Amino acid sequence: MSQFEVINPDFIPILENVTWTLDDPLTGGIPGFLNLKMGVYDLEKGELTGSFEVREEFLGVRGILDGGATATLADLVSGATFYPYIPVGAKVVTVETKTNYFRTVREGSVIAYSKIESLNREIGVITCRVENDSRLVALSQSTFKVVSVL
Repeated sequence: MSQFEVINPDFIPILENVTWTLDDPLTGGIPGFLNLKMGVYDLEKGELTGSFEVREEFLGVRGILDGGATATLADLVSGATFYPYIPVGAKVVTVETKTNYFRTVREGSVIAYSKIESLNREIGVITCRVENDSRLVALSQSTFKVVSVL
């Protein structure tokens, strides 16, 4: 039995194995967006993966991946993880997030593994592990608020 009740199953095929790009309305038109590839939900555990390939425009002056790209990946994957478990038409907004960085990245894939730690009708907490070549790059914990769309 799942720890979390799936109440929005129609959202799952929308998100699984999709790529968000710069002009996608879901990204809000973020310049230089990551071309985020979402993975597959594990509905039993409240988990989702997402990844992007490191590109030159994501690197800072020292040739390492900008921390903002890592934080954006963690935030987007974390927020998307909640959607099968919230009412149709509701949204989640980030209330608070904290990211610890452990290692630099210069190339390859960056993969985020998110997991719901707690969820009620109004607030959810999630952890997200970000890796590159199976090595821990960053760890984030975020709080999200579930809001109704008017």
